[in-house]
Amino acid sequence: MTKTYTSRKLRALRFADTVRQGAEIIEEKISQISDNQILIRNHFAGINGLFDRAIIRNEVPYRFLQPPIDLGVEAIGTVVEVGENVTNFQIGDAVSTTRFGQGYREYQVEDASKVWKINSLNPEYVALRPTAVSALVALEQVGQMKTNEVVAVSAAAGGLGQFVVQFAKMAGNQVVGICGGKAKADFLHTLGCDYVIDYKSENVGEELQNLFPNGINLIYDTVGGDLFDQLIDNLAIRGRLVVSGYASDMGGEGLPASITRPRIYEQIYWKAAQIRCFQNALYTEFHDEASRRILDLYESKKLKVKLDDRKFIGIESLYDAIDYLCSGQSIGKVVLEF
Repeated sequence: MTKTYTSRKLRALRFADTVRQGAEIIEEKISQISDNQILIRNHFAGINGLFDRAIIRNEVPYRFLQPPIDLGVEAIGTVVEVGENVTNFQIGDAVSTTRFGQGYREYQVEDASKVWKINSLNPEYVALRPTAVSALVALEQVGQMKTNEVVAVSAAAGGLGQFVVQFAKMAGNQVVGICGGKAKADFLHTLGCDYVIDYKSENVGEELQNLFPNGINLIYDTVGGDLFDQLIDNLAIRGRLVVSGYASDMGGEGLPASITRPRIYEQIYWKAAQIRCFQNALYTEFHDEASRRILDLYESKKLKVKLDDRKFIGIESLYDAIDYLCSGQSIGKVVLEF
């Protein structure tokens, strides 16, 4: 390396209720890379506030993490140094990376074999990997998406939901987008949703029953809670419900003792329906192939990307960006600019 770089990153130093309470921005020096690595200056990072909050609360059991924990996943940036054995990247190349602990930092060192070259530093690329990848892999591998079905999507106007909607439409399905608020509903119409249900002004369960009395074939849910109950009630015979998160219940205390509902098998057995769960980190064998298809779709302008309009600039803004995403106000992918 030709110089030493000073970099700042967000690191969880203790488990806590919020990222503000448990994580701090710390400084590190980077003075060397291996022969097969490259040094990247990050320009944009994708915000995954619900995952960050789960990490800081020690609610991600499959990782068994203990502080200190570097946070952040996806980023795009510029190559500033290359190892001696690296031949497929040059200084100045724009690149995309997706690895836990590498996103919320100003510089990152990464093995060249895990880095994707991209056409530009357009921040829209941040939304493609792994967010759009999650949408596609979950629909195809877990939801076993077909064509000519009815697909319902919760949080459809979010960073992930926008891609679930588009991929379901590309496959030739009718899509119902569920969201909260007129601005989000308007956005979903631009994506081509056949029906939009605004849970703030409409009863989701009743609307689904009225629109599709025979039920929904495939449901993609990231919200959970009361909405999950309404979605379950409207599964079609042999329908599939993909659980890809449960934002409304994360960190919650569960159902009050006074609330009773049928056990889940009572609701789905007589329909031969299925509930399936998707966790992106446990489906890594499908990531590369899905990434290639998604990048091709984006480059050919067949896939739209919506970034949230609110700007977060500088690593110090990470706390605000995470809080904002967790508040449920965002439309599209929330991004930080370093």
